[in-house]
Amino acid sequence: MNAFIQLACCRRSTCWAALLSLLLVNQPAVAETTIDERQDAAAEGHVEVINISGSVEVTGWEEDQVAITGTLGRGVERLDFSVDGDQTRIEVIYPQTGRSEGSDLQIRIPAGSSLDVRTVSASINAADVTGRQRLNSVSGDISSEVFDSDLEAETVSGSLDVSGAAQPTVVALKTVSGKIEAIAVSGELEAGSVSGRIEVDAGMLDRARLGTTSGRITLDGGLA
Repeated sequence: MNAFIQLACCRRSTCWAALLSLLLVNQPAVAETTIDERQDAAAEGHVEVINISGSVEVTGWEEDQVAITGTLGRGVERLDFSVDGDQTRIEVIYPQTGRSEGSDLQIRIPAGSSLDVRTVSASINAADVTGRQRLNSVSGDISSEVFDSDLEAETVSGSLDVSGAAQPTVVALKTVSGKIEAIAVSGELEAGSVSGRIEVDAGMLDRARLGTTSGRITLDGGLA
């Protein structure tokens, strides 16, 4: 009789342990975190953005502030957002171990700011930023507008899409396998890819250097 009771108790304990484990496994992951932050910033300062995965959208505006909205993905530790003099730094901090999801940032910066964005798989989209831009990703797509300041953009397997305002500037674009497309760019243009296609519909170019190993190059525009 005692053996039967012990066996029954053991079976009940095992069932409860199994049920508890099942409940823990099926608990929902930590929800995304909504972002809505802003700080005063210099009208022609420098803004640096770092985000591994997800997306980064940067838009220039007339306010002397940097404003961030969007979401931090599940499992992300935090958003670091600091302003020190004319330097603004925005970085999404991901855990060293464990799973996490991408974060989507919508950022407004003073239009005259210089901009430096670095990602791994996150896409980058910049618009209405008149200062110098340096945009870099490993596999994310990059798109930007260029005005009268220099632009450097590089991605390994993502695509590059740049549109100009027919104002002389220096534009340098580089991919390994991604496509490069540049429209209404004037001044100096350098575009290179290993296997990606390069398509340029330019204004008046002072200098153009285009190169690809196995891709195709299309140039429509004039040289001064």
